[in-house]
Amino acid sequence: MNSVRGFLKDILKRVYRPFEKIALEFWAEKNIVVSAKESLDNSGPYKRHHAVYCPRILDLFMNDPQWRTLVVMKSSQSGFTFHVLILICRKIAECATSIIYVIDSVPKAKDLSKVRLQPMLKSCKALRISIEAVEDAMNTLIYNLPNAILRLAGSGSAGQVASYPADLVVGDEMDKWKKDKNEAHKWYLLTDRIKRSENGKAIGFSTPTVETAITNEGFEAGSKHMIFCPCPHCGFKQVIDIDHMRFSHCKEADGKTYNYKRILRETYMECESCNGKIVDDDKMEMMLNCELRATNYKEIEDENEVKTLVENWNPGEMSFHVSDFYSMHPSSTWGVLVMEFLKAQGKPKKLHAWTNGRAGRPVKQSVSNISYKHILRLRGSYKRGTLPIVPCVATLQVDSQGDHQKWVSMAFLPNGTRYVIDYGITIDRREIKDVAKRAIKTPEKDITVQNCIMDEGGKEGTSYEVRKFCLPLFPFFIPTKGRGRVQAKNTIHFSDSKVTKGGDETIPVCHFDDDAFKRELYIELIKKHDPVRAQEFNQPRLFLPSDIDEEFVRELCGEELVREIDENGVEAFVWKSKPPNDYGDCIKMGGVLWNVIEHKYNKPPI
Repeated sequence: MNSVRGFLKDILKRVYRPFEKIALEFWAEKNIVVSAKESLDNSGPYKRHHAVYCPRILDLFMNDPQWRTLVVMKSSQSGFTFHVLILICRKIAECATSIIYVIDSVPKAKDLSKVRLQPMLKSCKALRISIEAVEDAMNTLIYNLPNAILRLAGSGSAGQVASYPADLVVGDEMDKWKKDKNEAHKWYLLTDRIKRSENGKAIGFSTPTVETAITNEGFEAGSKHMIFCPCPHCGFKQVIDIDHMRFSHCKEADGKTYNYKRILRETYMECESCNGKIVDDDKMEMMLNCELRATNYKEIEDENEVKTLVENWNPGEMSFHVSDFYSMHPSSTWGVLVMEFLKAQGKPKKLHAWTNGRAGRPVKQSVSNISYKHILRLRGSYKRGTLPIVPCVATLQVDSQGDHQKWVSMAFLPNGTRYVIDYGITIDRREIKDVAKRAIKTPEKDITVQNCIMDEGGKEGTSYEVRKFCLPLFPFFIPTKGRGRVQAKNTIHFSDSKVTKGGDETIPVCHFDDDAFKRELYIELIKKHDPVRAQEFNQPRLFLPSDIDEEFVRELCGEELVREIDENGVEAFVWKSKPPNDYGDCIKMGGVLWNVIEHKYNKPPI
């Protein structure tokens, strides 16, 4: 009887308990214990310095009735998921509530429940008695708690949980959710559930992928809140990103190669107001005194030509961006982030991963139509068959067709900058050997190509002919084949393939992610060419001879990136070719070959 009375007393106490009028970060210090499974480095009582901007954005959102939805575009070390779980603990502790939590898959929902949520609920000081009293009622994905119910689900079953009322819904890793064909994203289905609740709130967040995905869509439509941190020297508040980092002084004597050890030690942030030097040790104080500001405003002009800034977001929609440049995690110092950024240059998937996971930004995949002006601005001050520099390696790329081959010779510098040397057509594949032997004039001496790659796709089933040609010349000649979309599991990988049908001889064939290297060439090196940024960040760029002809230019304009709806109903970017585009394919394969051989010529700095 006493246990029943105590149980009922606890329920009544919770129903009528007023909210604690303290910020989430201070509530967490009083009540939250971080488990070793959550964070080995930060296990124990919650410390306020842990990503302080996360509880503050949640307070700003939860305590202001104007906001109904929050979309957060986050980086991998932001700590946002962790703080949403703290918010859930507080909601359960302080009021009657119904919560829905959806992540991209059921296995991930179960893992989050077991590894992260349950330990936090059980150790929460404001909840421990209640949790212990009903521990047997806690299922893996449904938490029946005193005065509260929490449902977790994978995105595939989001429709089922969305049939229940809720005053808080959470969408985790939304960019990875599978979308049903011809239906709106399930995030919108979830946000409908809060309309019945006067104070209902919806929080969606994800590491972003591409610009057209749901997270960036929500971010652009919302308030675009950003973190502004005060300069320790002048107090001016500003955002922190790669553009504010200074590391050009960490180059070697040649003025081109970066010394990564110095990058780690000497990278600093420059204040945009006083030009003061801000170092990693200043970050903690900057975070504790940061300010969260909406930035999505537009300028309007009245009849008297008076300009005014007005809100440009959808009513009730808050959005927020955070990158690892704000993180206090030891693996996210400014030097580490800059070093990773520099190492990703010229590597399409690594740069994509850095942009999403570290910068917390989507990859810009706007529709790409390459024009003549994009190609012509890449011309250098040298003619075909010559080079203005001495490269670390010269290469030859061959695109095989049924009755001919088109080829492009190129040269590379250690950072991946590439020069097109010459191009042409051969009727007989054996002529390619002569092309490979041609002398290339440089300022110091004549050179010849040292590595060759030949596409085996082509027309009329040329795979076996290409392998037979390459076998006695391997690894000087490497056969290769591009893979598109779902077929591409790795950026580059090799497989032992038979040289002839039914034969025993094999040769390593280089398979590459065709879409990734098209993005690198047509978007990064051609469409987004920026010589100033390339110089500052030691980014690879593309040079063309000054005497290229119209046919060559036309073929480099033969690829388009267009929007399509895929088989799952998801909007996607797809490359469409407008043949002939063979010279473009050859230059693209130059990027593939460089990724295979660069370790020989690009030694890491000491």
